[in-house]
Order: sequence, then structure tokens, then C-alpha cells
Amino acid sequence: DWMLVNGWYKPHHTMLKGVFQKWRFVNGASHRYLGFNVPDACEAWAIASDGVYYETPRKQDFIALSLGARMDVLISCTEDAKLESEEPDWYTTNQYAHIFGSDPGFYEHHFMTVNITQPTDFSDEDKAKAEASDEIRKHLNAGSFEMDHGYFG
Repeated sequence: DWMLVNGWYKPHHTMLKGVFQKWRFVNGASHRYLGFNVPDACEAWAIASDGVYYETPRKQDFIALSLGARMDVLISCTEDAKLESEEPDWYTTNQYAHIFGSDPGFYEHHFMTVNITQPTDFSDEDKAKAEASDEIRKHLNAGSFEMDHGYFG
């Protein structure tokens, strides 16, 4: 059992410190769920699921994808982080355990490392990304973020 991210095995991905990126997760596994806790050094907001955009973004502490599912997420990190798929504690220890059982189960493995960089000299493009991320964060925290504000082209 192993997982690829954009065709790579356990890739390292570099992000600018505190700058949001839009990630699309697709669980292409035929027999495993994908789920991971959002690291403390990161914040994540789900903006769409299976191609349907939410009316308002949903803050995520845990991201879970069933077989064939997709989720679009805004993610920002302030420190290096490892993303590890794991079975959540609530999955088999609550009133729904008899429904879920443990098969097919969650894929449990380190699947990606995020490396954070904070360049001393931001390019004009990096400055624009940082400013846009500050604006996005302000609207997310105020509950006034809307997908048609033009943040993503």
C-alpha cells in the first residue's frame, strides 16, 4: 500500500509562510479512505466538495475523503508540517462503529511534507500573494468570504 500525490511518492511541497494555496484533494484509492488531521501550524478551509462549492467556507481540523471523493481546500501554514493519513479516533469508537466497521478502513501513512519558506526579499508576485492571503484570512474569520470575489482567477 502506498499513495501518490500528483504522481510523486511522499513529495516535499514548498509554501510561502502564511500564504493560502488552493489544493484539490482527490481520493483515487479503490479501497481506502483518506483522512488527516490538519497540523497545528496550518489552517484549512473546505470550499468545495465533489465540484460543488459551499455557500460559506468550512474550517477544517480533520479532512476526510471517501472513495472517489474530491475536496477543494484553502490551506496556509506557518511552519514545516508532515501530512499523514490516519484513521480518526471517532471512526471506530462511537455509536457509528457498527456501521463503519474497520474495512475498507483508512489509509494510514505519511504522504507529504510541507516546507515553509519566508524569503527575505519577496518578489512582486509573492507580495501580491501575501496581500491577497491577508484579505482572504480577514474575510474567512469575519464570515464574509465569497467565492466570487475573484481570488482565484
